[in-house]
Parts: sequence; structure tokens; C-alpha cells
Amino acid sequence: MLVPSLIGEIRNSVDNYSSELFSLKLKAVNIRKSVCNLDDVIGMVQTSTQIQEQKAEALEAFSQKTEEFTAEAARIDEDAAAVVVGICVVSMISNGLYSIGSIYNGIKGIGNAALREYSKSWIRNANFRNAISGAGKFPFSLQPDTSTFWSGIGDKGMNNGDLIAANCADKMGRSTLETTLVSHKINMPQWNPSDPSTIRAWQSASSSYAMHSSGNVTALLGNNVRPTSVWNVFEKVILNVNSGVSSITTYTTTGVNIYERTIQWGSVLLGGTNAFGQSASVLNGDD
Repeated sequence: MLVPSLIGEIRNSVDNYSSELFSLKLKAVNIRKSVCNLDDVIGMVQTSTQIQEQKAEALEAFSQKTEEFTAEAARIDEDAAAVVVGICVVSMISNGLYSIGSIYNGIKGIGNAALREYSKSWIRNANFRNAISGAGKFPFSLQPDTSTFWSGIGDKGMNNGDLIAANCADKMGRSTLETTLVSHKINMPQWNPSDPSTIRAWQSASSSYAMHSSGNVTALLGNNVRPTSVWNVFEKVILNVNSGVSSITTYTTTGVNIYERTIQWGSVLLGGTNAFGQSASVLNGDD
């Protein structure tokens, strides 16, 4: 490199100058001090020489740091290049999995809107994440076409919605979360809207019930279904992405609504298009 070479030349010049200065001092010993104080002059020159030596040392140190910086920059560039390659590989795998998932979900009748709703709930709602994480504590074993959900029903001030729902479900040969808990011999805390741990336990149980449901599921919905109800925030969101659910029948005070899963051709085509584009990119060697 050019900088170390220049610094070396400066060091040699300083050393030569110091030798010549020492020789000059020996020759000047016999000069009368009355003419001038030569020792003071030489001392001043020596001080100047020391300063020059310090400058040379500082330049050498700077050169060393510069080389170290250059080497570190090169290493960082190599690491950055490796990271970029890794990101590209991960992105390719991610796109491939997304395409496969989109095709699978489309065939199962799960639309992109349902997937977006689930994703949004997971990202934005800590209670939703906690409920899903705690669902493993309730390993339900449910028969297809038996799950019945309920919300917004019951006599005012009686809190008997679970009994009404269980009675209706029993007449249809079905079960509710509450009757399922009894049959699985799982003891739950008494509902207390002021106790966070109780709320989390019931939210996790409800989420697990929705996750293990399959076939045709029913929902009994009264006039008082709140936007923040367990049905709206947890159960329905999970059922909409549960590939084992073939249809959802909701009973309301105004009628019956049946939602049947059909192939979502939009999701299938979107996944197929992405997969084709990814394959073409690999085959063409695109960066």
C-alpha cells in the first residue's frame, strides 16, 4: 500500500537527521559560548526532532489502524454477501411454502380473507396468542359433526346460556364446550370476568374446542352477541381456517344460515401462479 511506504520514508529521514544533529553537537564543543549559546539552539532542534519522531509514530499507528479497518470492511462485505444469499434462499423457500399452502387452503375451501383475519388476530391481539398457546392444555377428542358453539343467549340476569345451549345441542345429538369439558373430566374455574387467569383458561378451552372440531359445526347465536365475544374474537376466527370443518350452520333469531366450504379457485390460481413464477426464476437463474 502507498501509505505505509511513505511513512517508512519519513521514519528514515527523521533517523538520519538525528544522527547528523549529534555529529554537529560534537564539532561545536570548542565554539565560544560568548558567540551564541549553541547548546540551547541544539536543544531546540532536538525538541523539534522528537516532535517529528512522535508524528512518524502517530502516522505508523494510523497506517496500522487503516489496514485493520480495510481488512474488517472486507470481512463485513463477505459476511453481508453471505447474509444476502441466505435471505434469497429463505425467501425462495418461503415463497414456495406460501404457494403450496395457498393451493392446499384453496382446495380445502379456506379463503385468503379468513387467513388474513387469523393472521391479524395473532399479530395484534395478545389474548388471542395466549389462547392459542394455552389450547394444548385441553386435548379434546371430538367426533365429526358434533360441535356446537353458542353466544349471546340466555335469560337476562340468569347467566344460563350454557344450559340453554346444552339442551338445544342435546336434542340435535350434539355437544357444547361445557358438556365436552364434563365428559373429558376437565375441571374449569368458575367464570369470573374480573379474574384474568379465569378468562385466559376459558379462552384457551374455547380455542381448543374450535381447533378440534370437524365436519359440520353449529352455532347458536342470540340477540346479544358482542363484537368482543369469545365467538367473534376466538372461535369463529379459528373455525374459518380449520381445514377439517366442512360447513358452519348458524342459528339466529331471524333464521338459519349455512356456510359450506367450496374450493377457493382464487387461492388455488394465486398459489399456482406464484409457484410457476418461482420455478421459472430458478430455471432462468434470476438473482
